[in-house]
Amino acid sequence: MTSTKKNLRLGFYIAAAFFLFNPNINLLDVLPDCIGYLFLIAAISRTCDLVPHFEEARRGFVRMFWISLIKIPAYIAVTSVIGDNLDNRVMLTLSTLIFAVVEIIFSFSATSELFAGMNYLGERFGAFSASGAVAKSTATITYIHIFAKQIFAFLPELCHLSSFDYAGYVDGSRDIAEYYIFFVAAAALLALILGIAYLAYSIAFANTLEQDPELHPLLTRIREDNSRPLRGESRIRRIKLALTLFAAGAGCMINVYFDNINYLPTALAALLFALSALVFLPLTGRAIAPLALSALAFPFSLTAYILREKFFAEYSYAALGRVRDADNLYNLCQGFFATEAILLSAAFVMFAYLLFHVVHNETGYRADNIHNYSSHLSLHAALCRKTVVLTAFGVLAAIANAADLFLRRITDSFAMENPTDSVGIQNIVLPVYGGFWIFALVLAVSFLLYALYYSSVMKTEVLQKYSLE
Repeated sequence: MTSTKKNLRLGFYIAAAFFLFNPNINLLDVLPDCIGYLFLIAAISRTCDLVPHFEEARRGFVRMFWISLIKIPAYIAVTSVIGDNLDNRVMLTLSTLIFAVVEIIFSFSATSELFAGMNYLGERFGAFSASGAVAKSTATITYIHIFAKQIFAFLPELCHLSSFDYAGYVDGSRDIAEYYIFFVAAAALLALILGIAYLAYSIAFANTLEQDPELHPLLTRIREDNSRPLRGESRIRRIKLALTLFAAGAGCMINVYFDNINYLPTALAALLFALSALVFLPLTGRAIAPLALSALAFPFSLTAYILREKFFAEYSYAALGRVRDADNLYNLCQGFFATEAILLSAAFVMFAYLLFHVVHNETGYRADNIHNYSSHLSLHAALCRKTVVLTAFGVLAAIANAADLFLRRITDSFAMENPTDSVGIQNIVLPVYGGFWIFALVLAVSFLLYALYYSSVMKTEVLQKYSLE
């Protein structure tokens, strides 16, 4: 790679960071992210032939290009439909939320693969020794920026749901939606501050790479090594797919309520966990237990979801004396949710048993005594510890999910008995009971983020095992 080409490719990284650092306002992006992802794809188009992680990152950024490109016609279509009609404003809120969740998941995955490729080069071949601290700090600020940029794009949209009470009428209080522009400005400013930090770290990281004298001979040597076929390709693909399905299931553990409808039912999570275990099954018979438990949890989750929707249909006829029937229906519904939580918790414990086996047999820990993910632990012990943490997050998220649904019932009863004391943002989006919903949301999001992180680490180690053998 000539000096000119190397500088050009590092310039692509900086150009990508410039297009990605700016904040989003709902679906609107002043500097389109799709252009930034094109720069990233161009930057790693050559190196993806040398290191497997960069190929995974390239695919991830290609997906992100299409996702961010679709946002442009989506914004035009949604804003054309809603006009000034506040009743339809929820369409923009839902669209923003959907794109935010999708972009967090896919961009987090692609970026993790990018930095895993950098880590692969440094750990295996001794390059970038001077940039280790810069790489870690750049990765950290990048992940924070990815998450904050999407969250700050979504939160101001909730203001437009605050104008309605439980019955759908204006409650007479001052309309929070009047302050929408101030919420947007505050969210954009916070996202911009984090974006500037991300841009500054990216420039420093690119400059550090440019000054590394080992870069050119290292890439030449890796290109020669990677000309040989890789062992265990089918096992690598199977593990990567299974971990991706597991992370997607973790994402479905988050409750997303609008008008008392959960748009991410836990039944989807149970189904994805079952599919993940099914993909693992050819590798080891230990996948049978989590497969059975997840598959058993799916009908309970689906039945509970259907019963809950039927409950609200019954409850809408409260004036006709059907409240008692609705309450009995909800008690039955709670029993299904409790059973679902127990089955999912047991499934996560069995997943841990399965993942311990994968760590022992499918990663290259025998070739590494110390690993930079946990510098004071052996790689085997570090990965086992991460498996325990993942399991704990999953169990707590499942329990909190069931408790959250129970406490929402208390909220619904309060809203029906005190309609004038209800505010739309509390009933349509956020429940009114204490602060427990925050605890449940934090656990579910933590489970998702840790599942994404764990998936990235495991993919890295599986690839390294077979690339070394």
